[in-house]
This record gives sequence, structure tokens and C-alpha cells, in this order.
Amino acid sequence: MHALDPKEIFSLLAEEIPNGLHSHVLVIGSLAAAYHYRDQLERRAINTKDADIVIRPAGALKECREIASS
Repeated sequence: MHALDPKEIFSLLAEEIPNGLHSHVLVIGSLAAAYHYRDQLERRAINTKDADIVIRPAGALKECREIASS
């Protein structure tokens, strides 16, 4: 695992998740915390192995399947 910039990770996620689903996606966990504190982190990077994502509203099965299969 190598150090990553949380802003770059969010940009990559935005590119990979279809635009129509962006309003249904909520990122949680360590990546969300790192992004929240990005200004305090300045140029320091983070170590993370995944992005925890919640699809809202709960039960949006079609959207979840689309993300999981892309």
C-alpha cells in the first residue's frame, strides 16, 4: 500500500461512478475523514485500502448493481 492524496481518490471515484448516481452516493469511513481534514493534512498523504460507499436511498438496488458491475 502506498500513500495517496484524498482529493485525487475522490476525483477517481467521481470518474468511475456514473454521473447519474453521484447524488445517491455517500462516502464514509477513513477516506471521508481524510477528505474532511484535507486542508489540515496539507500535502501529507493518507494510507487507505478501500472506499466505504453507501447508496442512498437504502434499497436503491438498481443503482447498487450498476456500481458493483462497473
